[in-house]
Amino acid sequence: MGLDTKLLESVASEKLSRLARLRSRLWPPLLAVAGVIAVFWKLALTKQYTFLASPDLASQVMPWLQVQVFALRHWSFALWNPYEWFGVPFLAQVVTNGASPFVFLLSAAPLHHGQIQVFYVHLWFVAIHCIAALFAYCLFKDLGCRPGPAVIGALFYATAGYCGNTEWPQVLSAGIWAPLVFLFLLRSLRGRTPIRSAAWAGVALGFSWLSGHHEPATMLTLAVLGVGTVTVLTGRGRRAGLLRLGVLFAVMGLVSSVQVLPALEYGKLAKRWTATGPLTWKEKVEFPEHQDSGLRPADLLHIAIPGGGGLRTDPFVGTVGLSLAAIAVWGAFRGARSSSLPCWRCARFFTRCPGMTRYMEFCML
Repeated sequence: MGLDTKLLESVASEKLSRLARLRSRLWPPLLAVAGVIAVFWKLALTKQYTFLASPDLASQVMPWLQVQVFALRHWSFALWNPYEWFGVPFLAQVVTNGASPFVFLLSAAPLHHGQIQVFYVHLWFVAIHCIAALFAYCLFKDLGCRPGPAVIGALFYATAGYCGNTEWPQVLSAGIWAPLVFLFLLRSLRGRTPIRSAAWAGVALGFSWLSGHHEPATMLTLAVLGVGTVTVLTGRGRRAGLLRLGVLFAVMGLVSSVQVLPALEYGKLAKRWTATGPLTWKEKVEFPEHQDSGLRPADLLHIAIPGGGGLRTDPFVGTVGLSLAAIAVWGAFRGARSSSLPCWRCARFFTRCPGMTRYMEFCML
């Protein structure tokens, strides 16, 4: 009896310790998700508000989603849109989210007389921000941040700057993959399962191309290429570094090919109507249009000061986020025993740079 009692006690103690470890692992990401829901409570918890009250979203994005969700709910895939311009291909247009995994997520929501319901589109939009927070949390934890700072960084990434102020789902969903891409890229460059990590970075980057607009994916690809190239050229083992980058971009190409190849073919045949007139595949977008649609140097003040709502992209992060970043830098330079500096660097990258990249090709120049 005594041995049985001790055995039962040890088993119960082991189960309790497992539950405690599980709880300690789950509460930070769940807290980040709860924080995102609290920020977007008007969309997630009520039916009195909407982010769809604009011509592009109501008259363009919602019909795209309706056609694709209706097709998926009937076990088919919308390859062709017969309702615009005498018919256009969904995949080739890219911005229509033709191959986005997030559209598959939305297709799980209930329909009303065959129509997608606005409230579930709101929940889906908030869920994309929650996923962004989880991606950022994973990155910060991988960089060595403690749970508390990682949760705060994830909240700022998902609710401020680019992610917090981008209302187009197809633009938002393509950009939220940045933390996951850099998580595996940095692992690979540090030599932690380098080939496998490079492959997973390529998968995440490929999903960025699949998830919506090409602009965030383009800039994310250039950022990966820049970071990888500088690391390879300034470090040792250039051949190994080039191999990792080769694996990354090869996997990216395979994952994104279902979206990119039709887009390349369609782009050669399509025309783009701009402020300077219709443009074809090889014609450049003139400088005045970039100037009108981009951010001026003075607009960078809106990173800290609200009031950039009239801009194409509002880069607002706020004084709280910038102050926390400054405190992290100050603590790191004082030699505090923390991992705040890498978290600050990522926070700066993810809250400032993407907020400037609605017209990204010009911003990179």
